[in-house]
Amino acid sequence: MKKTFSLILALLMIVFTLCACQPNQSDKLVIYNWADYIYDTDLEDFADYYFEQTGRTVDITYVTFDTNETMLTKIQQGDADVDVICPSEYAIQKLIEGGYCLPINYFTDASYQNSQYVDDRIVAKIDQVFDNLNCPEVGTVKMSDYMVPYMWGTLGVLYNQDVFEANGITQEQIEQAGWGVLWNKDANGDQLCADLNKRIFMKDSIRDVYASTVLYLKQYGLLPYGYENMSVGELINTVDDALLSAVEEVLIQQKDVLYGYEVDFGKNDLIAGTAYADLAWSGDAIYAIEEGEIEGVTLNYFSPEVGGNIWFDGWVIPTACQNEEGAKLFIDYLNRPDIATQNMVYIGYTSAVDSRQICQMDEVLQILLENEYAELDEYGNIDASYFFDSEIRYPLDHLDQDYVDTRLGVMKDFGANNSEVVQIWERVRSTGISAWTLLGVSVLLLGVVVGTIYMLIYVDQRKRMCVLIQE
Repeated sequence: MKKTFSLILALLMIVFTLCACQPNQSDKLVIYNWADYIYDTDLEDFADYYFEQTGRTVDITYVTFDTNETMLTKIQQGDADVDVICPSEYAIQKLIEGGYCLPINYFTDASYQNSQYVDDRIVAKIDQVFDNLNCPEVGTVKMSDYMVPYMWGTLGVLYNQDVFEANGITQEQIEQAGWGVLWNKDANGDQLCADLNKRIFMKDSIRDVYASTVLYLKQYGLLPYGYENMSVGELINTVDDALLSAVEEVLIQQKDVLYGYEVDFGKNDLIAGTAYADLAWSGDAIYAIEEGEIEGVTLNYFSPEVGGNIWFDGWVIPTACQNEEGAKLFIDYLNRPDIATQNMVYIGYTSAVDSRQICQMDEVLQILLENEYAELDEYGNIDASYFFDSEIRYPLDHLDQDYVDTRLGVMKDFGANNSEVVQIWERVRSTGISAWTLLGVSVLLLGVVVGTIYMLIYVDQRKRMCVLIQE
């Protein structure tokens, strides 16, 4: 009996010692997002929140992508070991229809703490467009069961108001020109402003360029026959031969007045005064306008009356997710009003959290005050009207529902015709580049490669000589 007891005690001590020697194991969470698209401290704070909710620590890995297409390729090829992703709406459609997403059920599952703060108008707009997706092995689903909106905004025209005023052109005339500003056309199709030539940027993104171009065609009566009565949403998502040909033609014509194509630096060129107009996302426009004020440059932004694009980026959970609980906690955490406000202040874009619900919350007002987006009135109250009354930041608060429903279209996946769209974009981009220019660039690149190889060989030989001398 004593031997048995001693044996059991020894075994227990061994087990205890082995357990005590094991290092503390943390959960892991891999986030796949755009660069600079979250407030840095939020990741640290979420780790604390995760421990509060689960009693476990979490190691967070933050991985970035530069385009939706890069992200899609990695997910579809199984090259991305991630738990939660933030694509744009058309890319989310592609992921869901490809069977790459798990359902989140954010708006029907009562276990989430912050789902009530998401703007129901945004969810309604998403489901208006994506309510009939064909998900493999599941059937017909709606997007809002698989994604949670994160940031949203509009596509429009950012311009240097000082330059136009100096040329005697009013804001009303600019807005009447609409998308024509990007072709340097006034409302009648004549030149809008001589100073605008070679000072216009377009996005280096075929999806955004395509949307603005078909709406330019609509505004100026240039659509092919039979397309005149299409809605904005139908137009920006139609990619048949006739419309593609019309888009390609006017994009090639536009190159006569273009400064170039850009993705991120155009707003800085407008602030610096080297460009005067740009196809812009509303979040970038807000940043540029505010920075312009600091630099003494008056910039402005509008979404043309004829119609435009309303876009959404949102969170989805891939089927390969290893920490579904953590992914859901993270998504829910981002919709907490104070966290959503911190993100908006940091990145400049508009959170899907409902402005009507958070505009009087003390924690939200305090964050805005600390970051100079609000001020104290004469009675000592925090006035955040500058932030919440902005038509650029919150267009849904200023536009009637009919306009939102009919003249703000949402981009969808181009599907089987995507390759044709890419081909016209490649032709447009290469138009005007001569064979001599291409040859010169090739020679220059070859020279760089040869020079680099020469330097490597030279450095290696010098190292060998030094070794021989030392010996």
